Amino acid sequence: MNEREEKRRIQQALNRTLSGLQENPFLAQRIIAHGKGKTRMKKKLSLGLIAALIILATTTTALAATLLPSGILRSLFKTEENAPQDMVNLLNQQSQTRQSSAAALTLDEYLFDGGSLHLGLTLKNPTDNQTVYLIGQIKLNGRLLRLQEYDEAIDTLNGLCLGGQAEGRALPTEVSLYARADQLLPDEAPFSTPPPAMDRALSLPQQQPLTPMDGAVLTVRVDAYRPVAEPILCDRAYKIDAKAVYETGKLPVRLDGHADLFDILTRNDKAANALLTDSADLWAAAQEVYAAAGWLQYLETDEFSFTIDLKETALPQVAAASASYQVNGCTLTLNELKIAHSGGSLRGEMRCLLPDGAGLEDLSRYVNFQVMTEEAALAHMNEQNPLAWNYTGALAGSAGVSTVSEEGGVLQVEITQELRPVAKLPAAVYLVWMDDAGLWDWQTAIRVELQ
Repeated sequence: MNEREEKRRIQQALNRTLSGLQENPFLAQRIIAHGKGKTRMKKKLSLGLIAALIILATTTTALAATLLPSGILRSLFKTEENAPQDMVNLLNQQSQTRQSSAAALTLDEYLFDGGSLHLGLTLKNPTDNQTVYLIGQIKLNGRLLRLQEYDEAIDTLNGLCLGGQAEGRALPTEVSLYARADQLLPDEAPFSTPPPAMDRALSLPQQQPLTPMDGAVLTVRVDAYRPVAEPILCDRAYKIDAKAVYETGKLPVRLDGHADLFDILTRNDKAANALLTDSADLWAAAQEVYAAAGWLQYLETDEFSFTIDLKETALPQVAAASASYQVNGCTLTLNELKIAHSGGSLRGEMRCLLPDGAGLEDLSRYVNFQVMTEEAALAHMNEQNPLAWNYTGALAGSAGVSTVSEEGGVLQVEITQELRPVAKLPAAVYLVWMDDAGLWDWQTAIRVELQ
């Protein structure tokens, strides 16, 4: 048998054997990363051995698809299977772990999409003692990152209670966390994102967009505390009666380990609220108020550092042409509307001739609208019994409105919206307002084509 015939028979065998397998870019990425720096093999391999290695690697790939979960991709697209390939290619899953005597923090994965840095972290209690952790001040090369999306325990002076029990129920010893940052804050910023009732960080000037860089140092601050008060389970009970929870004198925790410390304390202790609001060092203030409440005893502060690379990337995107539209007696001018798999943005302005008797308090009625993909919008339109305040399929994650001018009853405002990630780039979106009943008003909705 000649060499050509042998190759043909091996290829046919491979095609039959591997026809049902799917590729896994996660494994490929890890294999490539692992191979960097290794000496290349110079020994010539036989054709049969090459075929065997291909079968082994591809079979392992099929198995590994269920062994490499991604909290980042699940946060962005609900499941890994929904994630578009260009986002999967950007994911770095080479985990790094740092540990102290009181805490262990792992950077499980990260993803830089060209504008935002996505982080997947796991915080673990390595001790036998129940410990409460406050997490925050996430920095890149010494500058605070502005967090746009984040776990509720990050940078809010709430916390995580890990290990031990609460009312006879075991609490987790580790928790996975997700955060997304899009800008660097100036040096005087106290928080990556402010706790409730603190909006100082978001209004600070001189924010700097993230740019590609190699060998950047990511630092996460973790403060560890020992519980003094007995933990009490209050799964969101504070939203019903925060005062009753506070008056128990016990440490409020949830079964998933989250502790709503800041939320409950500041609603019921005016002195603690004032101290936290006015303090130049919020972390030192937290140590004081939580000790005064009889909840926590401060143990130590750790700053865990990781080295990451922010690679230059250009994701495919769709965008709308600049245009003006008439709606609800207003003129909406879209200066920018672009969407990529990683998310998007809308920039524009609106001029409204306010009705007699209307003022700035009526502003939201005119300028607050939602962005929906055409697919989601059509699904809402076809609902038999629409529900009030149903935001399923809505893309706008955060919005900002700043008054530019008001003269002669004409109000001009600038509008910005940050749009959520999408698994499939839409051919069109709808801009839709809500009516007084909280239902989408499709009669005034605007369809915008994207290219």
